[in-house]
Amino acid sequence: MKTILTIDDEHQIRWIMRRIFEAENFKVLESNNGRDGLELLRHNTVDVIFMDLQMPVMGGLPTLEELRKEFPNIPVIILTAFGEVKTAIEAMRLGAYDYLSKPMEKDVLIATVHRALENRELRREIELWRSRAQKLSEGPLAESKNPSMQKVLEQVRLVSQTDYTVLLTGETGVGKDVMAHALHAQSKRAGKIFIPVDCGAIPENLAESELFGYEKGAFTGADRRKEGLFELADGGTIFLDELSNLSEGTQAKILRVLQERKIMRVGGKEFNDIDVRVIVATNMDLEDEIKNGRFREDLFYRLNEFAITIPPLRDRLEDFESLADMFMAKTAMELGKKVALSSSAIDLMKNHSWPGNVRELRNVLRSAMLQCDDEIKPEHVERLMRTRRPGEEPSGGEVEASVNHIMHGQTSLKNLVRDFERKISAEVVRRSDGDNKRAAQLLGLHYTTLLEKLR
Repeated sequence: MKTILTIDDEHQIRWIMRRIFEAENFKVLESNNGRDGLELLRHNTVDVIFMDLQMPVMGGLPTLEELRKEFPNIPVIILTAFGEVKTAIEAMRLGAYDYLSKPMEKDVLIATVHRALENRELRREIELWRSRAQKLSEGPLAESKNPSMQKVLEQVRLVSQTDYTVLLTGETGVGKDVMAHALHAQSKRAGKIFIPVDCGAIPENLAESELFGYEKGAFTGADRRKEGLFELADGGTIFLDELSNLSEGTQAKILRVLQERKIMRVGGKEFNDIDVRVIVATNMDLEDEIKNGRFREDLFYRLNEFAITIPPLRDRLEDFESLADMFMAKTAMELGKKVALSSSAIDLMKNHSWPGNVRELRNVLRSAMLQCDDEIKPEHVERLMRTRRPGEEPSGGEVEASVNHIMHGQTSLKNLVRDFERKISAEVVRRSDGDNKRAAQLLGLHYTTLLEKLR
């Protein structure tokens, strides 16, 4: 249950706020002055603060200054009376999230709280990603022993100091998201916002409103103006993962953003300037996608300002042990137990082709550590590793049985291929715990193509 704190010397205002928000399943705390409000905060977890400007003992602006020092991550919404707008704007400059004029409408209050909570959650996620990027950029990845990977890291260091649009390519699971964070962490925008966007997870009909925002009344249900992800990333970096999953229309709008550095919200009538660094990643061959009419050629050339291809894990096994150490150290902290990796397990794993790359290695080690006592042995990892390697042919028995079925008119090559695709797709979805987006990435399919096959 989320908690709201109302700091206001008017009893009626506090009573109204309590009635409204308790009906919305919020816990509500109250204070009639800033000093007591700060004391309540020191002993309670609070998610959103509503605060009046004119109060006895300790007024709104001095209280806000103390709030920003002690509780910088709690959104504060200022309640203003007629004639206090200038003071409210000063409060915004001091770090208030928003302001509302009295008397407040119930729907506006509720919408403002939900928007503040969404914004706070987004910023929490951004801080987690920023922390993760910093740790990984300083970890074993930055000390690769593989020549190809060393070249990649040198390219990252070189281009991070610019505002070039960067295209990251490579197989699923090679660490494109980690590289995007490293690019941002080493750039002049490092202290600014970083927003990762999984383009394959955004429904096609919502893509434009999510990326570019919308105006109030733009469509049914648009009861307020909403900033898009590009606007939220203003001054920082936006990372568009699997951009090729977006429709041609949305691709065209992204091209315009890259060319003009302006966005127009859905339902809007004017362009807004943005200052944002764009990083894009894909595991698809975009030139093939262009030939097949699924990706815009003009967007490809605009994105390809600086391209970095990350090698698969099987081509940089010099980094295997340092990567394994990093993943095991993090998992040990999570599970609260220390586990060693036996030399026989290392030998087995080094002979694996790792079609799922670094992500597969991480998942195998996490699962093995959960199931073993104090040492990971071959039996703990053998069944977790994908058994058929890229390009590996079916066994002779499988081929013979299929040929016999065709020779006796019991099936056709088309049916065999269709059945094989269906079985493999279903099994990958099962092993991905029903995560269709991840399964599509592992299979090298568009998300919508996988859904078609599953249907």
